[in-house]
Amino acid sequence: MKKKVFLYLLMSLLSSSIVFSSCEKSKDVPDPDPIPNPDPDPDPDEDEDEATIKISWLSKAEMPNPRYGGDAVVCNDIIYHIGGRNSQSAQKSNYAYNTLQNIWTTKAEMQVATMNLALASVGTKIYAIGGDPFLAKNESYNTTTNSWSYGAAMPTPRQHIDCGVVNGKIYVIGGLTSWDDYTGINEAYDPITDTWETKAPMPTPRHNPAIVVYNNKIYVFGGAGTPADIWTDLSMVEVYDPATDTWEEKQGLPTARFKPGAVVINDKIYVIGGFSDGVMSSRVDVYHPETDTWEDATDFPKGILFSGVVTVNNKLYISGGCNSDWSAYSSNYQGTLE
Repeated sequence: MKKKVFLYLLMSLLSSSIVFSSCEKSKDVPDPDPIPNPDPDPDPDEDEDEATIKISWLSKAEMPNPRYGGDAVVCNDIIYHIGGRNSQSAQKSNYAYNTLQNIWTTKAEMQVATMNLALASVGTKIYAIGGDPFLAKNESYNTTTNSWSYGAAMPTPRQHIDCGVVNGKIYVIGGLTSWDDYTGINEAYDPITDTWETKAPMPTPRHNPAIVVYNNKIYVFGGAGTPADIWTDLSMVEVYDPATDTWEEKQGLPTARFKPGAVVINDKIYVIGGFSDGVMSSRVDVYHPETDTWEDATDFPKGILFSGVVTVNNKLYISGGCNSDWSAYSSNYQGTLE
């Protein structure tokens, strides 16, 4: 019961005192209460020396400002961390990170402040879709001209969402449609025609999943939401095939959690961090799509939630996020497979 009340207060905080023109948050709110007695080691039973996949983590140049609740994508080998919240309010920020030079550059801001959105990279453009509070907006950033514009709004306004890109189309899946309702809705956006199409819904409705694309299929990991409790962590893994418009269930996460990050490196999917059983997780679990099995990897240096997780040249990059007292991070880590 304490977990349910705490998570409800958290999500209410992230959306409270907000007045948008389409999606802009305009009022600051106080920091939420910290998690009572957060566990410094979210996974005490895991022996780090026994991780079968080794990752070396290195701290890199920090973001210009702390952020959580935004997201990160890669466009032409540059990482863009867009939107999110500092410790007071949602932001319009757009930061670009050059991994070779280890330098961040501030780019043109979004037209309105947004957090808990879906972010996708298609060609030379980045699409920022939906977000808090229950938005339908669809902004696109042109990396060539350093400018923003609007596209057709998403049919179903929602927040705490994620998306995957297959053959140039953006599939926005799941999310919260209100503080009482979560969904499995699956809507596909075509940037070329600037149109949306409703696809087969996800069999297990949820919010705050991690979504990643492998071999033109969309993998959905974890999230939260059950009929008994909208904030219950999930371990469910489901895969969507856009070619057949069908879903398939796969082997679940080793630990239930919502809002981890997920990336693909060398035919393996790395699922990192998230909120699990009342604490920020530092776990890194590795999924093998071809065998439907899991392996352990070296933990991330700290528990983390609402961060940007991407890969460039087979290296992991994790930027921003927050800790157990909901203070935003400006940290930026590189993970190298050993």
